[in-house]
Amino acid sequence: MRSKIKVVDVLNVFNSCLSVLFILLFAVIAIIGIYAIFDSFSVIESGKEIEEAAKIIADADDFDRVKKLKETNPDVVAWIKIDNTDIDYPVTQTSNNTFYLNHNFKKESSLAGSIFADYRNKLAKDKYVVAYGHNMSGHSMFGYLNMFNNKTFFDSHTKGKYYLENDVYDLEVLSYAIIDNNTQEIYDVDTYANKPEAVLKFFKERGRYTRDVKTDRLLLLSTCYSDTSKRVVLLTGYNE
Repeated sequence: MRSKIKVVDVLNVFNSCLSVLFILLFAVIAIIGIYAIFDSFSVIESGKEIEEAAKIIADADDFDRVKKLKETNPDVVAWIKIDNTDIDYPVTQTSNNTFYLNHNFKKESSLAGSIFADYRNKLAKDKYVVAYGHNMSGHSMFGYLNMFNNKTFFDSHTKGKYYLENDVYDLEVLSYAIIDNNTQEIYDVDTYANKPEAVLKFFKERGRYTRDVKTDRLLLLSTCYSDTSKRVVLLTGYNE
């Protein structure tokens, strides 16, 4: 009789564990589904916002595109374009590095956020500027940086444009790297804003792919990685 009770008890425990596992599995599937919907909506949302930005500057020449966007939002400070990629966005900047994580170039709440420059940078003066953006699916925002993790792609996508309020520069793609989150030196804008040689040395040692092109100033594009302990960075440069 005792052994019979024990068998029943074991079966009850097994069934309870099985029920918990099914609940956990369902929860995981639900979370993945919700995230997929969220991500898809964010991509669609960001696409519409960029189309709107493109319409605003449609009739503006290269030197007026940032000025034109400033009429919509004074926080628009630049525009970044990498040729033959989807990286073609206005750049915002405010007094912190959090606001534009979830606001678009018009200061409206947005799941996709905006491409934004580090608040400590002085874009017209500094020789090293850092710009951030979300790593979105479908290559939206800075999700396209993942494409540079291919030597053939890196070697064939080397040019771009950097538009400021009063200047336009030709960009050169210099280096691609995947770095640990605890690698903070290249984000230390206060220290490296006017030490581009130190940043170039970092990428010469740590870059996955690197091109030897002489430039006076540097622009870093940074996003998160699928492994949340790492970041994807693309170093570009231009001459004054």
